[in-house]
Amino acid sequence: MPYCIMIRFFSQFLAWFCVILFWSVQAWGAPVYAQDVANDIISEQALFAQNRNSVLLRCRLGDVLRQTRAVVLRTGEGVPRLPGYEIALTTGHGLEGDPSELLKTCSVLDAQGKLQTLRHIAFAPHYQPGTPSDWAVIVFKENKKGGFVRYRLPDFVSSGEFANMASRHLRVKFSRAIGLPYNLQDCELVPRKIAGLQGEIFLGFIAHDCDAVPGQSGSPVSVYANGVSVILGIHVGRSFSLGQPRKNEPARFFGYMRIIDEGLMHNLNTLLIDIDNDLSKN
Repeated sequence: MPYCIMIRFFSQFLAWFCVILFWSVQAWGAPVYAQDVANDIISEQALFAQNRNSVLLRCRLGDVLRQTRAVVLRTGEGVPRLPGYEIALTTGHGLEGDPSELLKTCSVLDAQGKLQTLRHIAFAPHYQPGTPSDWAVIVFKENKKGGFVRYRLPDFVSSGEFANMASRHLRVKFSRAIGLPYNLQDCELVPRKIAGLQGEIFLGFIAHDCDAVPGQSGSPVSVYANGVSVILGIHVGRSFSLGQPRKNEPARFFGYMRIIDEGLMHNLNTLLIDIDNDLSKN
């Protein structure tokens, strides 16, 4: 008899454990991560529609054409000038490879529809895809005719300040892949916890609820202030959260961006000094 009671007790304990585990996962979210690079999936016409607020970065790897985005920066305002060149931020996973080889296969499609060869590529220090080091800087010939937005970097902002912006659900601008050539998508920042981006590894990320598709990695998440477009981060990928049923929050995908915080800005300036030295030698 005691043996039967023990089996019944263990069965009930196991059942309750499974229920608690299920609701814990539901409450805190189980993220699934994906980087948004297009491999001949999204039409070039659809991606070209964004060219006024970002440029199209294309790399041919064998028979595969990888397409992603890059954000051109305003120089002289926290960004060192490279005379005769444009400086742009993009994701590291959109490039992936040896920089010397990528310079042979990658190009930028500018706002006039002309291909620009890259003059320099530099990855973030200790680059790892899907982490806050998932960014890179590219340099190409200056386009004096313009035609695309050059974004100002924010004032030095800590990751904690970005977290506060997300807790207030700050409204931001983001582009659509199809049909709209400007940053006409209004969306908002989302706290990391809601999107399932928890742990120290995600401190350089902030989530957003903007609609994004493969090929939009590197697109700017921005605000418009005092007549100037200010970039807050570059879109990296999507995370999946099971939501919080107790608060009637459904399971859904969120986007997430690499924030332009003081750490990234410091590393960016260091890379640009090295790039300037390399370009001066050639």
